[in-house]
Amino acid sequence: MNLFVGVLFSNFMDVITKEEKKEIQNNMEAQQYLDFLMQIDTVKPEFSAFKPKTGKIKQLFSKITESSWFDNCIMIVIIMNLIILAIEFEGSSDNYSNFLKIFNYIFTAIFILESILKLLANGIIRYFYFGWNKFDMFVVITSIIDLIVANAFNSNVTFIKSFQIIRVLRVMRVTR
Repeated sequence: MNLFVGVLFSNFMDVITKEEKKEIQNNMEAQQYLDFLMQIDTVKPEFSAFKPKTGKIKQLFSKITESSWFDNCIMIVIIMNLIILAIEFEGSSDNYSNFLKIFNYIFTAIFILESILKLLANGIIRYFYFGWNKFDMFVVITSIIDLIVANAFNSNVTFIKSFQIIRVLRVMRVTR
């Protein structure tokens, strides 16, 4: 049945496409509009507004941050961070909580270092041009806020629990 519906739908779409082409060929304005849309579709963004990467340090950081091994290492750190966040539970022992807290510091430091390296490699304008970098910076800032809140208000447990949403925001890094 699914195969029959699929074939029927495919044939229907072919007929509609042929009819639309006939209508466009007879209408000069529609043909010009279609040509305009095709030109827009094939254009790729130019980064001429960005200055080329000059300087040995900037080129070195670019080579590091744009390499596949760097991306793979960061992905492994993200997965490890997710595992550490997943094994955290209410009522755990102090040693266990301290163990997880140390890993949280390490992961936050790695993510801060990643952002700094990318900022140094790309510069501020190019770094914030890309959406993933904006997202990474957002996650890094929320991680820093989480650490500040957790360490500044150790005695007030209810106040800290109101900021648990910040920890959830760190998990969003996995969406990369």
